[in-house]
Amino acid sequence: MKTKAKVLCLLAFILCFSSVMFVYADEKTTTTGNRNSVSGSGMGIAEDLGVSEETQKGQEDLSNKNGSSINSSNNEESGNGDTLRDLKRFMDKTCISLKEQLSDIETSCKELENQYQTALKLQNEGEAQLLQEQLQLKEQEKGECEQELKQVREQLRETVRTSYTEEEMARIRDVEMKLKQDFPDDRILPVENIIPIGFTLKFDTPPVIRNGRTLISVRALSEGMGAAVTWNGEDSTVIIEKEGVKIQLQLRNRLVYVNGNEMTLDIPPETINSRTVVPLRFILEQLGCDVDWDNDIIEIISAKL
Repeated sequence: MKTKAKVLCLLAFILCFSSVMFVYADEKTTTTGNRNSVSGSGMGIAEDLGVSEETQKGQEDLSNKNGSSINSSNNEESGNGDTLRDLKRFMDKTCISLKEQLSDIETSCKELENQYQTALKLQNEGEAQLLQEQLQLKEQEKGECEQELKQVREQLRETVRTSYTEEEMARIRDVEMKLKQDFPDDRILPVENIIPIGFTLKFDTPPVIRNGRTLISVRALSEGMGAAVTWNGEDSTVIIEKEGVKIQLQLRNRLVYVNGNEMTLDIPPETINSRTVVPLRFILEQLGCDVDWDNDIIEIISAKL
């Protein structure tokens, strides 16, 4: 089976480089405290626009005031950084390949099921038995593919975890505890449960599920997707722009404008942990990404793949 060969290759690749990944994570932990790197997209939105400190207060704070800024470029160093990127690209492609194969298998299963039911109605016992055997084999193939995809997803989650230093993860856990106290009705998603395919995402405020909708930091979105984000403190609006798509949102307002067209959100943008958070699925789908939810694991597939 082609997928088994791919997964075996994947596991061999992971075994070869797993030690490098953890050594790299340890190195980042020891060096992060001595660095105060700030990327262009990591600067505060309000600060970039020259907004006053009074306007910034309680709103979007994307600066690195307390060393909490998570700079995704930290993983872009030579040597180990290249290894991590190569591993991530390999697993991304394997995941996409398995998803496509699973989709083809599911289509075949439906076709065989329809043919089987037709044969039963026509009382063609010989054909019905043959179709039933084919369907059983295809269902078995489907189960194997699902298991392989599950293994690859778990490795992708591990890659996400490895992209954070111990210090960064400790800060995120502290934020999680605070959010659980401040918003007991919300559910907090572990950062490794957001799996980006074809790009990277890093958080300093974990995603939250509120009223059945996942909210994600605008900052993480802008850095990961390469989107331009503009903050207007006068009317508390956020404008997200990427490749001809312009999304305009306002804090605590369910109305949103996409390229000038008015739409309504199920849940409005909010401020959580001094970060503006927006509905994950809506924003990413407007930017052309596919979003797949599976048992609290959210898979985001870049439109460029």
